[in-house]
Amino acid sequence: MSVLSCAVSSTSSPTGSQNIVTPGRLSRRGCLLLLALGLLTQGCGGSASLGTVKIKGVVKHNGKALSSGTVTFNPTDVKNGRAAQGAIQPDGTFVLSTSKDGDGALPGTYNVTVTSTTTGTEGLAKDKGTGIGGKSAIPERYGSAATSQLSETIAAKDAGKSITLDLKD
Repeated sequence: MSVLSCAVSSTSSPTGSQNIVTPGRLSRRGCLLLLALGLLTQGCGGSASLGTVKIKGVVKHNGKALSSGTVTFNPTDVKNGRAAQGAIQPDGTFVLSTSKDGDGALPGTYNVTVTSTTTGTEGLAKDKGTGIGGKSAIPERYGSAATSQLSETIAAKDAGKSITLDLKD
């Protein structure tokens, strides 16, 4: 692996002073550009820079694992919070993600929503064969933060915490 260093040498010539960039070295402008890019990308590193907490869980509907859908954690402090989501797996489990897969959720209080639709003939009748739509597999109140009545608080010490969301008809 080669390392580029930021160095520019100046020389004098009959036509005036010149900046000479030697092979393997960057110009002053190149150094400044690399420094700026480094500073800009500093916050894009994932959970360590965001301070997210890894959270997993399971969704049950009337005591049975829900086999598909999405869980969304909607921050109650929308100014400082960020939503986190997780896809519900066939066994009912989910892992929350904020900016990259599985990184978790920021500490805070959340209103939780769950959506899940059925597929098959009942869904085809509703969407007229387009494949879009379907019937909700759970009561529709769980799809809105205003009506789900599900809330969770995540603390920095909760890393690896498992949450059970038990939905009732």
